[in-house]
Amino acid sequence: MNDYIKTARAFAIFWYIGILIDMEKYEHDRTMGVELEKTGGDWQNPNIFEMYEQGRRLVREATAEAVASIFRHNIDTDSNGSILELGSGIGELSKLVSPEYKERLVGLEQTESFSQLQKINDPTSRAVVGKIESLPIASDSTDAVVSFSVFDTLTNLETAFQEVRRVLKPGGRFVHILDLGPNIHVIMDQLPKGFIPFPDVEGSHMSGWQLVRNGDYQKLREKLPPEVVPIADIYAKDPAFAIQFILERAQNVGVELAKSIKAIRDVEIETRPPIKESFAENMRRALESSGMMLVSDGDVWAEKIVQRNAGHDKYPGSNYFENNVGKLSGGFRSELVGELGHNQVKTKSILHVFVAEKPETKRNGEMKNESEENGK
Repeated sequence: MNDYIKTARAFAIFWYIGILIDMEKYEHDRTMGVELEKTGGDWQNPNIFEMYEQGRRLVREATAEAVASIFRHNIDTDSNGSILELGSGIGELSKLVSPEYKERLVGLEQTESFSQLQKINDPTSRAVVGKIESLPIASDSTDAVVSFSVFDTLTNLETAFQEVRRVLKPGGRFVHILDLGPNIHVIMDQLPKGFIPFPDVEGSHMSGWQLVRNGDYQKLREKLPPEVVPIADIYAKDPAFAIQFILERAQNVGVELAKSIKAIRDVEIETRPPIKESFAENMRRALESSGMMLVSDGDVWAEKIVQRNAGHDKYPGSNYFENNVGKLSGGFRSELVGELGHNQVKTKSILHVFVAEKPETKRNGEMKNESEENGK
């Protein structure tokens, strides 16, 4: 091994040691919230919405444009019937919908403190406390059911869809909008047991999973470059912690680890699709079991030129901001100089939208709902 290779490898090892020290600090910081996790996890903590707000406020007007289009195409504007929002949190969706829909919106939130915060933030909002898995709503009573970045956090989608089907009127639609990346821990929990779910890579981005059997890890480890072995060891011990750290602080480390594993040929590795595709697949599977019909499943986007806000001001050199289902990007685009006015930026919001419909007739060709049968 020549001196250049030795120096390069030594540099790489020192760089990874720095990452490992950062991971230890991250693990210490994370343990400070253990009690919170024991009492319900992040979804009991209003601070989680403050974290999301940092990204959402960069593109909120564009998101509102996209949401308006989604509602117009899927929910009747002429009806006065209720629109049930599942997992309303502290009221993000109510900020985005147009007035004719907002006055029909009823939020359901399982965390009472969030429901109270929503009412404080917007006294005109209507919110009730309840669980998605057992909705306190009468059957065949709701014109539409909507949800905003919620179903990716559910561990029992089948039960949730059965409840959605129950409360919808025949022909009513369910619309799920995702503006954040799907919950990675829920996806990981649904991967096959007995495997270590290492990240996969496509180009220079992490994408999907490479599953290595627990019993094959030692063989894999022996073939990895020495500089990535410490990271792989931590990943093998606690994949959920490691992937969270990588996504939040060191995606380049995840890419290097994924590339190293991908290059190994004599260890059996199973692959799984990226997180977004895995979520969509889980949604379709649960939908089918509920007896509802898939209407559409894909991305919807909108652009909007807006005045700079405090969030944009953190990036003074940028005139373009984009959120692609949780992947934030931006920068300076020279072609926008003539398009933008003083203190303006261009924003783009890409949402993943899943739309389903309750059939007019019951499953297995059974008679229509009671009101139709009785001629009411």
